[in-house]
Parts: sequence; structure tokens; C-alpha cells
Amino acid sequence: MVFALVSIALSAPPPTGFTTAVERVALERTSPTVESSVDPLMRTIRLTGAKIAGRLSSQLCPTQQAGRDGLTLRCTTRRLWAGIAQDEKGLYLDVRALRGVTWKWDVEGVPLQAWPMKALGIPDECPGIGDAVKAECALGEGHLFEAEQLYSAALNGPDAHLARMRLGDLAMQRGDAEAAMGWYAKVVSAGPVTRIAQLRSCDLTGNCLMQRPAELRGLGGVIEVEAVVHLVRQALALNQDRRAMQLLNDAIERKVPVCQSARAFCQKALEAAFSAEDDEATTSALAIYAATGIGEGEGGIAVSEAAATAAEDAGAPGYAAAVLASLSGRMPREALDQHLQRVARLYLAAKDPVRAQFVVEYAEQKLTPAELRTKSWAQVRKGLMPKSVVAVSSKPRAAPIADRIPAMTTDVEISKELARAAQARATAAEPSPSTTLEKKP
Repeated sequence: MVFALVSIALSAPPPTGFTTAVERVALERTSPTVESSVDPLMRTIRLTGAKIAGRLSSQLCPTQQAGRDGLTLRCTTRRLWAGIAQDEKGLYLDVRALRGVTWKWDVEGVPLQAWPMKALGIPDECPGIGDAVKAECALGEGHLFEAEQLYSAALNGPDAHLARMRLGDLAMQRGDAEAAMGWYAKVVSAGPVTRIAQLRSCDLTGNCLMQRPAELRGLGGVIEVEAVVHLVRQALALNQDRRAMQLLNDAIERKVPVCQSARAFCQKALEAAFSAEDDEATTSALAIYAATGIGEGEGGIAVSEAAATAAEDAGAPGYAAAVLASLSGRMPREALDQHLQRVARLYLAAKDPVRAQFVVEYAEQKLTPAELRTKSWAQVRKGLMPKSVVAVSSKPRAAPIADRIPAMTTDVEISKELARAAQARATAAEPSPSTTLEKKP
């Protein structure tokens, strides 16, 4: 059988001047459709419809993990680009390490948003009179082709600085880094447009990442949201997870609506920090998670599961259980059995058998008898309180799990448990007297 190559639409590879390393990983097709997707913040490339031909030999992405619905490559850098390519020698995955940060913003959930004219000092509003304002209105409505035409028409007008920056943004959306750099370099006016254009250039070149970030404070509204997002991205790209969380937390404390306006990015940034081998970054990310409600709504399951794993690893099983318990009503049916087992085990680890009992009773309502007869559920039941004790505080069986389990959601409770976990880790790391004191003669 002869397969035809069908892949997702990918931007052109970054020009050589924007990359520090290039690798080709030979592939063997397993399906008519071959696709790849990159999650730079998590340092992963997902591949479907193909497998590695022979033995994986890659410095950028040295390990692979096979799953039921694809293959995941785990990489060593967050400054990552990848795409499917084919030449006379066959099919391969083109992997590149970038000088700057990730190529396409939407990969990390970074929104390309229109700006309010008042923030730019332009006395106009939608639908607009001048070409630049009309273009910004079209951008806000997602009409990118129309917006590009109008920005081009505005190049000789009074708002040419905005038009040049936006033409650079639209070039970036197409993956044309060289054109984007050319437009950003032409933005020479004062004010927020120039400062954001300079930040965009830093993203691309990597020459000025995280330089003088304090100058981007006070831009206001959606413009300051963009500044914060780009700075957090840059810090994460440099593996400065602690600094990234400090920037994000500082913005939240200053009432910059970064996790409201760029919710998908905040979720991805927190997921990245949860995977960091830095206790302070993880603790900060958990505090931001609790303060922002970022686990709710679309994309909330993934970041909540990451938060729970981070809390469990940090020695705070009660917090991890509370986070996961709040997801139970939203979990896909096929994942519910393992999910509820995990919640119950975490409550038991937190020495909270009463809440674990509530989870078991909820499972008895939602799972089949065959699912509940497994050894893993039997092990959970062994750690429960006697039913006569639990019955005193039980609520009606029909109540949702989120209502039945007293949630540990306050900042005070979370801080206390995280502090206890940190103290326990610090105590465990201290050398014992027998290893530090010389024996007396």
C-alpha cells in the first residue's frame, strides 16, 4: 500500500540566523496522516502517524515515550521548533533550537489582541475613521487579511508606528521571522508601541531577553498584559522558572488582568513551573493557581492535574487531593475510575480518612460494580474510617462530590500545608548528628 503524506499546516522553518542547532530525526510512517505539535514550555514534541526509524539519536530530544495515540519526544530546551518534512531520502522530523523564544505565539496560548485606541492616545474608536484604527478593529474581530491590507494603507499616515508593529505581528503569525524583524526595526516612535515592538524583537533574536523589565510597568490594560506575558515567556525560555513566577505574581498583585486576558498562556506557564526542579518556583505556582481560579473552565483539567502532582511531590497530599476532588464532576467517564482512586489515596496519605470515605461513596454512585471490585479499590477501603464514624458527618448520597467534600481552598490552609511540607523536606535534608560530629575518644 502506498501512503500519501498529509500533515498539519506548519510555518516555514526558522531561518538559520534564528537557530542555534538543527537536527533531522528519520521517521517511518504508520498512518496516511502524519502530524506533529510542539509544546515548548513543557519541552515536548508530539508525533502521530509515524514512529522513529531505528534508534533515536538526538541531542535536542534524547528520549521518547510511546502512548496509545502517538509518540512524545522529550527535549532539553524550551526554545524549540519542530515540523514534518520530506525530501528524496524520506520522511523526517526537523527539530531546531531557537536563539529566542517560541516561533508562533498561539502555540503557548499567547493571544494576538487588538488594543484600545485610548491606550495609544488615538482619538478614534471602532469602527474607526483612519486606516490604522479600522485595521485594529478588523484585527480584534479576527479578520487578519483585511487588517493587513488596512495596516499597509496606514503606513504613510499619522499612526504608521502602530501599522509597522502590527505588520510585524501578522508576519509572525505566518511564521515569517525575517519580515517581522524588518517591520519591528522600523518602529521608532516613543510610547508603548515602540516598547512592545522592542520586546517582540527580543523574543525573536534572543539578544536582549529579560533586560530592563521594570521599564514595561504601567503601560495599562491589555498592553501591559502583553508585556507581562512576553517577559514571563522569556524567563521560562531561559529556565528561570522562579523569576517567571515572580513576574506573574507581581502582575497579579498589581491588578494586571494577565490570567483573565491570557488565560491559556497562564495555564501553560503554571504547568511549566509545576514541572520545574525548583521548590520555590513550584510553591509560587501553586499559590498563583489557588489565587486565580485558573483550574476552572477550558484547559483547567490539565493545569489542575499538574498542580496536584506538584503538591503531592512537595509533600502536601491534602492540597493535591482537594485540587483533584474539585475536578471530579468534569472528568471524562473513561478517566473517572483512576481519578477517584487517586483522590482517595491522597486523602488517606494526608491522614484524612473521612474525606476519603466521601470519595469512595461517590465512586459507588458513578462506577460499575466491576470497576469497584478491583484490588486497588480494596486497598483504598482498608484505610477508611469505620462507617459508623463517618455516618455522623455524611451528607445525602445524591450530593455532588464538590459539595460533599469539605474543600481545602483558602490561602491560609494552603500556605500552612505547603509550609509544613517545606519544613519536612528541610528537616529530612539536614544531616544527623551522628554524621556531623566526631566521636569522642
